[in-house]
Amino acid sequence: GQFFTATGKLKKGASEPAIVVLESQLVVAQTDRAKFQQRLQEFDDASRRIEDLHRQSATARLDEQELIAALTKARELAMAYQKLVGQQKQYQLEMSAAEERYRSLSERIKSIQAADDELNSIAGKLTQLRDDLPVQEKLVDGQQAEAKKAEESLREIRGQRSEVAALRQLAQLAERYSRNQHNCLELEKQLKQIDAAGTEIDSLRQVRSTIVAPDKKALKKIMKIARQRDDTRLKLDGALVTVTIQLESDLQIEITQAEVVGTKSLAESDSVEIKGTPDVGFRIPFIGQFRATGPIGDFEELRGEWESAKETLDELTGGYGTCDIAALEALHARADELDQQIAQAAVKLQTLLDGGSVEQLRADHLHARNTLDEIHRNHAEWQEAPPVQADLSRQAEDAVNRLDSEIGKSELAADQTQKTLHRALTKTENLKSEIANFDSRIAVLDNQLKSNRDDGLDDRLRREKLTTIALERDTAQGKLAAVEKQIQELGGDPSPSLAMLEARQSAIRNVADDAVRKLSNESGRLDQIISEAPYSSLVAAEELISRLEEEIKRHRLEIDAIALLHQTVSRQKSDAVRDLIEPIRLRANIILQRIAGSRFEGVQFGETLLPTGIDPRANDVAVALDQISGGEQEQVHFAVRMALAEVAFPEGRQLVVLDDVFTYTDTSRLVRIATLLDEAAERFQIVLLTCHPERYRGLPNAEFFDLEQLANHHP
Repeated sequence: GQFFTATGKLKKGASEPAIVVLESQLVVAQTDRAKFQQRLQEFDDASRRIEDLHRQSATARLDEQELIAALTKARELAMAYQKLVGQQKQYQLEMSAAEERYRSLSERIKSIQAADDELNSIAGKLTQLRDDLPVQEKLVDGQQAEAKKAEESLREIRGQRSEVAALRQLAQLAERYSRNQHNCLELEKQLKQIDAAGTEIDSLRQVRSTIVAPDKKALKKIMKIARQRDDTRLKLDGALVTVTIQLESDLQIEITQAEVVGTKSLAESDSVEIKGTPDVGFRIPFIGQFRATGPIGDFEELRGEWESAKETLDELTGGYGTCDIAALEALHARADELDQQIAQAAVKLQTLLDGGSVEQLRADHLHARNTLDEIHRNHAEWQEAPPVQADLSRQAEDAVNRLDSEIGKSELAADQTQKTLHRALTKTENLKSEIANFDSRIAVLDNQLKSNRDDGLDDRLRREKLTTIALERDTAQGKLAAVEKQIQELGGDPSPSLAMLEARQSAIRNVADDAVRKLSNESGRLDQIISEAPYSSLVAAEELISRLEEEIKRHRLEIDAIALLHQTVSRQKSDAVRDLIEPIRLRANIILQRIAGSRFEGVQFGETLLPTGIDPRANDVAVALDQISGGEQEQVHFAVRMALAEVAFPEGRQLVVLDDVFTYTDTSRLVRIATLLDEAAERFQIVLLTCHPERYRGLPNAEFFDLEQLANHHP
């Protein structure tokens, strides 16, 4: 603690050790030494740069003299290259113009030849088409007469539809009669069932209207407020100072300070409890004044919470005839049962209605009955002998099939004649269209030939002109090749090289000027460093650093020894705790499983040997202790304490003190804990402090002491 903080760092501030001050001084001295070393290095660097700048200036002047001759030659080559490039562009234009004239004349000659060939081909085809057209027109006249005859035959057969329609209407009327007769009977049956279901719902609703019960949400809220009231009452009772008086003779007690004050007359062997907070006071005549004082807590706040919970509970249960939770649950269950019966009856009614309404069903029934009456007026014999709908349908279907077959055959014959006529007409139109197309194409070709031959030349002169243009193109191509060869011999455009040489000359001049300027600056910097005498200051700084490092080394050795000792003790302590954790965990798991069964698989521990979590068997992830019930938390801590006692103290009879540690544990598990306590009593001296001794009366070897009685007899 003299040197280190709780986190293991060296202390800072008023109580810091001497090594911290020495290290701060060392840092300052090292900074000064680095600064003086830097100034000496700058002195050497400035001296070298002055020598370099002298050489750089002389070299730049020599380089500029050598570059002037190369610049003169490059400028001459650039002028010659520009002249050749101008000639190259001129010859390229001449060659392109000759190429264009050659292409245009060549295409004109080809177009004239193609038009002549196409005209000769079209003339023969057009003669054949004009010969075929009269024969095709005569064939069309014959096909039109056949189509007219087939259409008249189809019209006669279709006239028989009215007779077949009468048979079909009679069959449909019979089917309608049978359907409405069946619907009428079914609707009568359904209406009777609906009336019975409605009567049942009315009866259940009448019974339900006599029951006033809280719904599920209200009941849950009532139970929550009731638990809150009871918990607050327990806390309120726990906060009270309680004095119990057991009398051995008749007397009066005057209660002066408590929840209830006044005078009480008590007979022999009667007892009375006086409760209050924070003080309880009473007087026994001829004996004296008594006063008991307890801790000042939040009694009034608890009383307010209890009264508020009680008022809320009275308000929530008002109108139900009782505030008993069990009775309210019974009322809720009965009301819920009746609601379910009403819902089931309503579902049954909705199923019978099938999305409709009673009025609609009655209207459907009346409509079916009226339909039957209308049919009886025209077919009274059906009342005694209903028609056989299947026979009438079959007769109508046979007549329809027979007529459809005859119509189909006639329609097929008519379609065939129409298709034949259509093909003949199409062929005739195609012949006329082809003749018109050929006439149009001949006119286009004539115009094309006229346009191509308007240059005033015949075919022979055009071919001669084409040859002349080809010679001009070849001449221009030869001149262009000669110029391009001269350009190639020059090795490309010398302008970039010329620009590079000029830029290099400018850069050399800039280097020379920059060297002169830097030389002046470096000379001034060198004079400044010499005036500071950095070498003497460096020697003094190194002597101070050597002395500080020796002192720090001595102090560091002492501090490191203290830190090593602390780490060794801490490591030994951690090893001892780690060796205990696994045996304690195994023993605690065995004890917990004997109490709670196989619900939990194991207890999780922290580095301080305190339980931090639990592994439920039904879940792969451990949960924190505050996630389980209060009774289970008590049982986990008890199992860990007993395991710690057994493992950490394997020898000697140790004392185990338990102060009301099973407040929330249920009776069945408390019985198992009692068995464990009875077994542990063979090794340990177990002391149980409790306000509920009756819970431990089952321990066969336990000895009970009434501390209050002992305190009264032994002041």
